[in-house]
Amino acid sequence: MKNIALCFCLALAGVVSAGTSSPVRIVPKSVSTAHWASIRSSVVSIPVVIPEGCDAATLAITNLAGEVVVSQSFNADATYAWTVFTGAAPKDDDLFTVTLTGTYGGTVLSVQTATLALVKGAFGAVEARTDPSDAKWRWTGDNLVLPYSCKWGAAETAALEIAKSGEDTVVAELAGTGWYGKRLKGTAFGSGDFSLTLGCGEDEWTATVERLSDGTILVIR
Repeated sequence: MKNIALCFCLALAGVVSAGTSSPVRIVPKSVSTAHWASIRSSVVSIPVVIPEGCDAATLAITNLAGEVVVSQSFNADATYAWTVFTGAAPKDDDLFTVTLTGTYGGTVLSVQTATLALVKGAFGAVEARTDPSDAKWRWTGDNLVLPYSCKWGAAETAALEIAKSGEDTVVAELAGTGWYGKRLKGTAFGSGDFSLTLGCGEDEWTATVERLSDGTILVIR
């Protein structure tokens, strides 16, 4: 891993400007970073292998809203083509839980789970903003989907704290590397300013994100 100062060239409202960000740490190779992989096409091929000792399996995929977007049964090994979204790019970020349940004679013998992230930034060009004071830098959509890693340090586990003024604080104990997702739209916890803290051993990173209330907002000037 290397610390690399990234130079961004921005084109905003027809005006071209340039700036250099503070040094940031990036992962140039996929070594020990498999959990960072995200969906990169609208259709994903999922290999389904019947677990050993089972005669059937069910593939289920749920999103952050708790909706079951895929429920498919198999009696033999197969490849399932999952249409994640339609159009050129997804409308919002999401984090899917993929579950493969193996059964024999209707009795559950095996349950395997994994997570799969969908982020809009993986499709086409995205706008880079180097000024943290820019309001859009801090804004999030219907879902909060965060990649994280404590592999940059020595810690093998992580603690993510999400705090909102006047509300309870959510604390998630996580593995050392992966994705964390939380549904914001349609929940009592879903709008306002959120303070995020990622603790990895003795190291700690903080950030603030904002989400506007659901519905139509009218601005009178």
